[in-house]
Amino acid sequence: MKKIMSLFIMVVFMVSTVQVVLAANQQGTNVNDPDPNTDSVLDHVEDDPGNGDMAMSGDDEVDDDTDDSAALTNRARVRNALKTAVAVKEHRMATIERKLANNPEAENLLSKLSAEEQKKLLLMTRSRQAAILKMGTENAQNTLARYRLQTAATVKAPGRVIAKEKMEAAKAKYMAAKNRYATLREEYNGKKEQFLEYKGLEKQCIDGTETDEAKCAEYAEKALEHAKAHLSKLADMIVDQLEKVKAKVESSETMSEEEATTAIADLDEQISIVTAAKADVDTAETKEEVKVAGRVIVDAWKKVHFKLKRHAANLIYTNVRNLIAKAEALENRLDRILAQMEEDGIEVGDIDELVDEFSEYIATAKENYKLGMELLQKAKLSESTEEVESAHAYFLKAHEAMKSAHTTLSEIIKEIIAEGGSLRVEEYTAEEYEVVLVDDSADKTVPSMPDTSDDDLADDTEEDEEDTDSNSLSNQELLDRTACETEDDCACGVDIDDGECFVGNKDYVNTDESCPDFCTGITGNQRTRCSEGVCELYTPSPTNSLA
Repeated sequence: MKKIMSLFIMVVFMVSTVQVVLAANQQGTNVNDPDPNTDSVLDHVEDDPGNGDMAMSGDDEVDDDTDDSAALTNRARVRNALKTAVAVKEHRMATIERKLANNPEAENLLSKLSAEEQKKLLLMTRSRQAAILKMGTENAQNTLARYRLQTAATVKAPGRVIAKEKMEAAKAKYMAAKNRYATLREEYNGKKEQFLEYKGLEKQCIDGTETDEAKCAEYAEKALEHAKAHLSKLADMIVDQLEKVKAKVESSETMSEEEATTAIADLDEQISIVTAAKADVDTAETKEEVKVAGRVIVDAWKKVHFKLKRHAANLIYTNVRNLIAKAEALENRLDRILAQMEEDGIEVGDIDELVDEFSEYIATAKENYKLGMELLQKAKLSESTEEVESAHAYFLKAHEAMKSAHTTLSEIIKEIIAEGGSLRVEEYTAEEYEVVLVDDSADKTVPSMPDTSDDDLADDTEEDEEDTDSNSLSNQELLDRTACETEDDCACGVDIDDGECFVGNKDYVNTDESCPDFCTGITGNQRTRCSEGVCELYTPSPTNSLA
């Protein structure tokens, strides 16, 4: 049983691997396992019958005749200021008494709070308590007014249990799609080269360089054949990416059943659209038919590019959400352990500071999680890839805070054992009340976009991002792989002589708008155009214009 609970604690703070496509740097949402050196510490964790919290063993009898009379006097003074002492669990009283015993200003603030305000304060997390106790009386009361007491509800962290067979099947599906992608990429590049070769030969016939009618007929036929193969392989790559993310969703135990069902339905819809478009490409017999079907595939890719990033962020945020919920429950449990140690006459000052640190890491994770969720909600409405990437970055920062919390938890457990404290506490009955934020306007800030270029802002699918993110490609490569129907579909061009910059038909000359970054890589008097279903670079004559 000890090993089972040890694994439970490790899992709670274990940074899960989230392999998804197209996320902030899209690689490296790879959260490391807990320090293996803490296993011996965590092996002390035992089951606590009737209690879902972390329960631990090691009952050591300690003489409790070591209480300091001065400390007791200070405690009594603090307890007297807390008129609602009997209305909350005893361990909450013990926690705040330690904070206030040698802090006259905080004691004075506490004595001025109403009974309800005191109860709210006592029910808050350590990090929130610390922030309020540093405020003046008026600010503290204004802050507490934004919270309300309500009957505590038993809240289970969202998530689901997935059968072992289903989990293994989903993981196998993911690996199959991942391995298949390398082959698809190679085949796609081969088809692209063949298409461009015959497209170039066909152009010679169009501009009169090649006059042999038989050859020209062959070139046109081959160009159409390879255009179809080129688009078909692109569709296969898109479907493969969708299947990979779908497999990750199917194996996610941090997503609720409803969240997973919604995500899978969305991914299946995109797969159906691309699969149908591929079938149309395969059966097309004319250039026009290829263009129509190709347009669907290109449009699907634009949507999929955003959705893959969004689902990647979803996988991370559900994991972080569950870690935070479990960590807050552990903070409460640690407070109970320290209260019991004090009753046994054990000094807990140093351990108390570590628990404060643990609480601060949780608060940091919650703040980054909140900012990420705000951006993610905005992104769902705007379909902004940039906002999804920024949300993902915040979730990763929250994840890092939870990793630090895990490290601190290991130190706390070691210290408790070293001081001779008991890691087992009496069965816990839930709080009668809880405090909830009802007005978060004071916390509302416009989240800034974190730097998404750092290595720590990526998930663990580096090869996926390199293969699929068009931003990592040169302009020529981008154009060569971009199907189009009109000039508007093509990337960009720059006329160096007169400084003109445009995207498709949009002219940026004499405007306050900046030329898009991806235009700057094109040199010379080059522009882009849509030629027979694919974007291309060209050097226009003085009379040529995209207007």
